[in-house]
Amino acid sequence: MEAPDIELDNPLENSNEMEKLGGLLNYLNSRVFGWEETNQEIYDAIISYRTRPGQMRIRPLSIMLVGSTGTGKSEVAKALAKHLFGNEQAAHIQNMGVIQSKEDKNNILGSARGYIGSEDLTELEQFIRSNEKSGGVILWDEISNMGGNDLQLKESLFKLFYGMVEEGVWTPPGRDEPYDLSKFIFIFTGNDGEKLFQGLSADDMRLAVWGMNNKKERIRSLLREAGIPEAFLGRMADLILAKPLIESVMEQVAVKLIGPVREAFAKNNVDVKVSKKYLDQFVRSFFSQDMGARSLRNMIDEKLMGWVGQLYIQTKDKIGMNERLTVELKVYDNLPAEAFVIDEGFQREVKVVLEAKVNNKILGKLSRDVSNYAPKKIRMTKKGAVVTSYHEAGHAAVNDPEITNQKIAFLTIKGADEYLGYARYDSLSKDVAGDNNTRSSILYEMARLLAGQRAQQLAGFEADTGWSNDIEKVRKIAYNYFVRYGDPGASQTLSLIVGSEGILKLQSEKIINDLMVKIDDFVKEADALSVNLLLKNWNVVEAVKNELLLKGEMSGKEFESLKASTNNNSTDEWVLAADGRAQKKSAITSKWYDRWFNSLRQGTAKVQPLPSLSVNELVDISLFEAFKNSDLKRKILGSLEESKNNVSSSSAKGISMCDRALESAN
Repeated sequence: MEAPDIELDNPLENSNEMEKLGGLLNYLNSRVFGWEETNQEIYDAIISYRTRPGQMRIRPLSIMLVGSTGTGKSEVAKALAKHLFGNEQAAHIQNMGVIQSKEDKNNILGSARGYIGSEDLTELEQFIRSNEKSGGVILWDEISNMGGNDLQLKESLFKLFYGMVEEGVWTPPGRDEPYDLSKFIFIFTGNDGEKLFQGLSADDMRLAVWGMNNKKERIRSLLREAGIPEAFLGRMADLILAKPLIESVMEQVAVKLIGPVREAFAKNNVDVKVSKKYLDQFVRSFFSQDMGARSLRNMIDEKLMGWVGQLYIQTKDKIGMNERLTVELKVYDNLPAEAFVIDEGFQREVKVVLEAKVNNKILGKLSRDVSNYAPKKIRMTKKGAVVTSYHEAGHAAVNDPEITNQKIAFLTIKGADEYLGYARYDSLSKDVAGDNNTRSSILYEMARLLAGQRAQQLAGFEADTGWSNDIEKVRKIAYNYFVRYGDPGASQTLSLIVGSEGILKLQSEKIINDLMVKIDDFVKEADALSVNLLLKNWNVVEAVKNELLLKGEMSGKEFESLKASTNNNSTDEWVLAADGRAQKKSAITSKWYDRWFNSLRQGTAKVQPLPSLSVNELVDISLFEAFKNSDLKRKILGSLEESKNNVSSSSAKGISMCDRALESAN
């Protein structure tokens, strides 16, 4: 007798299932904004699992999703429930971070038979029992916080999930019959990746950090450091680092979050409206990268809802029969879009105004000063913007990708936190290692570090407190070069005995003195190289400085394009003038230039004098050059007339120069 054929549940022949899966990615992107890459990874895992024959789907699909708070982890669970299982009630969000002891788990997973409450169904069991046949999504939220800092407790708690995710069944402590979990999707979440982004509120830096860490081995390492057992991680279909939310996608999030407010008041004949202009300002004023979407949700749920209600109460008696009230939201923020402020006594003011109208007639207004609710955003002074522009332009202009194996990825003078400006680099290839450390590559790395401060000085500004930090970094690089590598480029090397942290064990005064001399000479050589490269590329420095003053930031592609066009269109050569500033070679005699070049080669060139012009005059001239070469309109400086009354006469003169330049360009 032949064995009967085994019927396989083939999803590929199920048109309804194929239709759901076919539209899943677009649906996820329409619900969870700015997560295109993260949604793609989630989609790939679901497709891989849901297209398998039924007998191969004996366990729940389990994904570990980590990242910053407020990025969309809970929203993605609701979206999956809605699209795959018909409604958002098919998603259960279980807070696992509350389990800090063995006893705490009983409130979620149930008590053993004989204990109080063992006969009661927990919320989790109720959800699984109600959805066992159809399936659903369980979001095990903040599971990496389970057990706190007790690693033994944490590991024992995670073992409770091994049977669920591996065998696809769960028998609560007080039950005899197991539940079938094969139709469920498990999403385990944690904020473990949050520490990667702490202290970074610049969108570029957050995306760069995400890109560098969005690798499976790196995510696994982060989770292991948090105490999550390898045995648990090995049972996951995928480990995903959620993409951080950035300001450019938050308008969509804001529209979505305001939606429930609109719906609630629409039932009472009140239309809540926000124009794109004020919606954009709402996002710019209240979005905090550290809090993610919660920063906007808090303002909408805790403030906006109440303000609209207050205004409705004030004006409802003025509304006629069959008339609809319109409440318009307006947001005002005096924070300039530019990277600097004109008035050094600037105080930020953020105000929300709601206007109640019927047929465009204003019935009432509500105004609130919400400056204290706006995340702190720092702006530099006018001088600081100019100096920082030169500084970052100097770093970028000196970098030689063919030697350092790094290219400019991003430049900004309106960074955040302690980094008001920075230059970020990417490797030429993430999958190809650069050449081994050579004397030239290390020398150019040191010169690039020194070039920021040197660019400031060549522009006529004094070195600032960052100079000592740059010197310290450069000296450490030189120290490591001689101690760890022994100066392989030299005919003789220092055979030094060092400890694990690079500290000299052999305390020979002669060796130490020789080492210090070598380090000093190497630093001087890097310093002279930085000045030489800056002068060689000073046209690029000026062009980049102007661009940064106007736009505040530029991408690596924009930098390369600007550098190429500047080199193609400018023939000016620059040298070091007697006062230590960069000067066009055409302005001095060739005899003087020869004398200067020899002094530079010998390390005696004068590169750190006090500027001969006043600081205000240097700033004004730099701003004037930037605006003179732009096609920007008067609005770039805000209200010029008001600014002239709040600054020194020298600064007012510079603003007037910009004003005239803009007028002549129009």
